[in-house]
Amino acid sequence: MHQLKVLKLGTNDLKGKVPDIFSRFQNLVELDLHKNALSGELPASIGKLSLLEQLLLDNNEFSGQIPVLWLGLTKLHTLVLQSNKLTGTIPQTLSDLVNLRDLFLNDNVSGISSYLLPIGVGSL
Repeated sequence: MHQLKVLKLGTNDLKGKVPDIFSRFQNLVELDLHKNALSGELPASIGKLSLLEQLLLDNNEFSGQIPVLWLGLTKLHTLVLQSNKLTGTIPQTLSDLVNLRDLFLNDNVSGISSYLLPIGVGSL
């Protein structure tokens, strides 16, 4: 599994917390867990996936804040977190993701403070 580049598990009715195991998959380019019933905090180990380009975690029940530790996602161009239960402000580290083109944070039930966009996100 160390050579795995694409992991698509969207729309599979997966439930519960996602184990924080993603640092094992260093070659992942795309991680798709959208439209399940996944809950708990977003795994911090996703931030160790330095080759990741697409991260699709929308339409789940993730809660808490976007991990600041995701600053290692320097190749990320698509981040989809809409329709979860995320809270808090958008981390300043998102503005450091220079390849980020598509960012979807809408429809978070508890609300992400969209009026508190970090400096630099506006230039994405």
